[in-house]
Amino acid sequence: MTHSSTLVASSLRQKFLKAVLITVSILVSTIICVGQKSKWKSYIGIEAGGDLGLKTVGLSTLKAKENPLVSNDLDRNYAFEFGLYADFFKLRNRSNSTWGNKMPGFGIRTGVNWTFFRADNSADGGGESLGFNYANVPLLLEICVGYKQGVTSAYTTPGTTTYKGTRNSDGSVTVTESSTNSTYSPGGAKTSGGALLYFGPQYSYLAKSFHSTESPIANTNLNKNYVSIVGGIIFWMNLICFDFSYQKGLNSIYNGKDITIDGFVVKLGINFNRRLYN
Repeated sequence: MTHSSTLVASSLRQKFLKAVLITVSILVSTIICVGQKSKWKSYIGIEAGGDLGLKTVGLSTLKAKENPLVSNDLDRNYAFEFGLYADFFKLRNRSNSTWGNKMPGFGIRTGVNWTFFRADNSADGGGESLGFNYANVPLLLEICVGYKQGVTSAYTTPGTTTYKGTRNSDGSVTVTESSTNSTYSPGGAKTSGGALLYFGPQYSYLAKSFHSTESPIANTNLNKNYVSIVGGIIFWMNLICFDFSYQKGLNSIYNGKDITIDGFVVKLGINFNRRLYN
């Protein structure tokens, strides 16, 4: 990529970023204003995950001729992410009250998370590696696209009876019996499940970097921060949620080169409180 095309790409990303930020600001303000007279619910939790070995997340180029941060072509990217999230949802009425007459509508998702990106050429037997630790703050718009709330059913666990025979010295057999009583659970515990779509910007700050020959990386052209667009879907059941997301970097992490951080990440999350609305 030539210097002029790099500048054009950078300018387009900056314009797109401004448009996205303005849109998000307007939407967030609208949601807050509309929801001032409505009930809001918040949820906090933790989540962790990575690229599941797919090698699809990290630096957009690992070629030495395009990436001044490496000396040789690297052959794989991977990532790990861990963080704390918070959801704020405005409730809306539901026409079908079978599972309750309230459900989440629009909301905001934010938090703080830490991401570790690494690239290396170990698959080719090389010893070069590159790593970045980023602190991230997302500001995402969410919408609930499916929700179900119910209660657990009653059930009985049957008892068991066990017989054990022991042979005596005179050739007779002594039979002993042991048993457990059946147990009954009345059920009635509230459960919920659903799906959420989200989209919005994320700010990332470079907390630590390393190269196999240099730690931290002292290259003055390495940017300390970048902004990305993040989108994804969350499926949850009770306290557990599965988060599938894609990140696209909007600005280069290296001045003068078009190097962004992109890719898919899968995370497992645990809510500190259940998503119950009725």
